[in-house]
This record gives sequence, structure tokens and C-alpha cells, in this order.
Amino acid sequence: FLATVQKNGTPVIVATIGDTLQQDKGLLLECLGMNGLLNHDSSWSTNDRSLVLRLLYGTHSFLFPGDISTLSENKLMLRQGGVPRTDVLLAPHHGSISSAGQEFIAAVAPAMIVVSTGLAGLKTQSTAVHIKAWQQENIPVWVTAHQGAITSSTDGALLRMSNYKGEVRFIIENKGEQSVQEK
Repeated sequence: FLATVQKNGTPVIVATIGDTLQQDKGLLLECLGMNGLLNHDSSWSTNDRSLVLRLLYGTHSFLFPGDISTLSENKLMLRQGGVPRTDVLLAPHHGSISSAGQEFIAAVAPAMIVVSTGLAGLKTQSTAVHIKAWQQENIPVWVTAHQGAITSSTDGALLRMSNYKGEVRFIIENKGEQSVQEK
């Protein structure tokens, strides 16, 4: 793939911690890791080297931590500035037991967690354990195996989450007030 991209003359950008990948009219896409945060020895798995992105638009934020494990989550929490709080967290590594540690979830303090997994992924005990724990913390959890494709839309002030049928089921109003409604 990379050879084809380079052959076509398409620029390749290697994002590293602190890079702003996009900024325009209230939108900010920034790289939080893992490139530039981990040492370069071979002890880090490919999953732990996942790109970790934060998207901000207006007063709302989304965290996309790829397939990182608790080892990389701990590195993120130790970085300068720590790990930012977020409205919507895409569960690291599909909610597997090797990721989404309690300390990470507490630091991120998500208003909602989205778990991207199929039905086979739900049959694993680890994902079910995480989902149950998050629900006990009163964090709404949506799972793509149940809700299908999940869409987020925001004007920067109001954040709506809907399922594949277009049913709005989750709203975060003013982030300062953290008014969360689950329909």
C-alpha cells in the first residue's frame, strides 16, 4: 500500500504527539500519541503503536485511541498535560480486557462510550465485563453490534448521537453544564 501511495506522489504524513492535523473554524484534530510518546524499541506491539486522535469541535470532544492497551493508556496519562477529558470515547481495542483500564476511563471521564465490535466480539467475557462496569458508573454505552452504525453530529454546542435508523438516542447539550440525556 505505502509503495503505491509513494509511487503516485501522494504525500505521506507521519503524525506524532502534539501535531495538529486539521484546524479550521472551531474544528481541531490533534495527535495525542502514540508516535513520539513511546520509545522505539520492539517491545511495543503494533496495537500499542496505534494513532491516538482527539477531535474537538466547539465545546465537544471525541477521543479515538485505536487499539492501544492499558500499557499505552498509562503512557498517555503520564504525558505532559495528561489525557484530556472527552464527551465521546471510542473504546480502546474494541473494549477488550487488555485495554480501557479503570484509571484511563476515570481520567478521560467520558459522557458516552462507543464500542465498535461485531456480535462475535460481544461473546468475549472481557468486553461484557467492561460494558457492565461502565454502565455501573452511569456511563451510557452504545455497541455497534446492537445499534449498528452510530452517527455523531454537532453544531459545536449541541451533540447528538443516533443509530443507523436515524433515531437520536443521546444528547449532550452545553458541555459546561454536562447535561446528558439518553432517550
